[in-house]
Amino acid sequence: AGGAAPGGDPPNRGSKPTPRGRDGCLEGLAFVISGTLDSLNREEASDLIKRHGGRVTGSVSGKTDYLLVGMQCGRSKYNKAKELGKVTLMDEDGLFAVIRASGSNDEEMAEAEEAPAAKAEVKPPAAKAEV
Repeated sequence: AGGAAPGGDPPNRGSKPTPRGRDGCLEGLAFVISGTLDSLNREEASDLIKRHGGRVTGSVSGKTDYLLVGMQCGRSKYNKAKELGKVTLMDEDGLFAVIRASGSNDEEMAEAEEAPAAKAEVKPPAAKAEV
């Protein structure tokens, strides 16, 4: 009886592509993870943050920038973040968006090499819309 343990298996594990951002795009930012995320387990989320230069700690403090919240988010972490006022609450999709928005080192190279192919892929939908 009882629900899933905090930080347990995500309900939609692997359902979203893991974003790839620019190296160091989270540099200097401190994250605390609370609750069960949608598609990543806590270890995967922590690795993703660290891979992009961020830091992951276990408790909210004055040095925390983001509280990454999932289902069954810990009340004490949430309340502490609200009390401090400077901690931004973010869900998994928000984290993914921040990382994607930074761009990717690989994307720059891919865009330079594949620009004609990318343009060709955009044209067919426009042609279909005109028909």
